[in-house]
Amino acid sequence: MGDSAIQHIHPLYYIESDAAASVSEFCIPGGMVMYMNGFHFALNTASPSKHCINLWFAGWSLDSVEKFLLAMVGVIVLGIATEGIGALRVRLHKKMLRKTQIHQTEVEKKKRERLLKITNTGFHGIQGFLGYMLMLAVMTYSIEMLLSCLFGVVLGYFIFY
Repeated sequence: MGDSAIQHIHPLYYIESDAAASVSEFCIPGGMVMYMNGFHFALNTASPSKHCINLWFAGWSLDSVEKFLLAMVGVIVLGIATEGIGALRVRLHKKMLRKTQIHQTEVEKKKRERLLKITNTGFHGIQGFLGYMLMLAVMTYSIEMLLSCLFGVVLGYFIFY
């Protein structure tokens, strides 16, 4: 926050006094995690009466068009990665089923199955985490974030399946 004093503007928002004096052309500094009255076009700069959105962390305030566009690209990449991990899990499961049919001793089969199951479980956890990060991006109630999320998972599905 620097040396400037913190100003309380709402029960959920705090902004530095330097930022409170000016409203950017894009949004009102101070950030919030979601629009409280439904979906909005956040990139609509004709009406800078909306607060800036914080994406995932308080320090990630999307207070300029460039930051917002970069966040949209990041959400698209996150959607692609989520689908990629899902496809990897499917391939690992198929591989596990195929490899257990090859002539191996029972001990080797059990060891291989256990290793693949542990790996697949780890990827399941990662996919769940990425999915929740996408959900939180959509929960900003920004139409652009919603569309970025959808575009990312659709593009990821197209690439990996």
